[in-house]
Amino acid sequence: MLDVLARLVVAATSLYLVGLGVLALARPDRVEVFLLRLAQTPTAHYAELAARAVVGAAFWAAADASHFPEAFRLFGGVLLVTTAVLALLPWRVHRRFARRTVPRALRFVGWIGAASLGLGAAMIYGVWP
Repeated sequence: MLDVLARLVVAATSLYLVGLGVLALARPDRVEVFLLRLAQTPTAHYAELAARAVVGAAFWAAADASHFPEAFRLFGGVLLVTTAVLALLPWRVHRRFARRTVPRALRFVGWIGAASLGLGAAMIYGVWP
């Protein structure tokens, strides 16, 4: 049962990334607004941490049933560790970091879109039975 739930969370995350990729390529202005809003309030910060923790745990739990078990464990582990680090920091530190780095990353919104599409597609294949 846990395996099925984990694979559903990974599949939902895959679809999210594919959607983000399509939107980044078709409407980069909308993706910019979305990404600039991350970590701007305590609610957004903690919602992001919760989502990251759930997705990280899902990747870890789905690893053995995936086509890429090592990659799934690594990705899940990285998400869980970085989430723990962010959880130990005040949300204002996360906001400051995001304000400094997100505008720089947005210069590459097309590449972000292409990478999201590719990663999302690989993740869907990875959990496909």
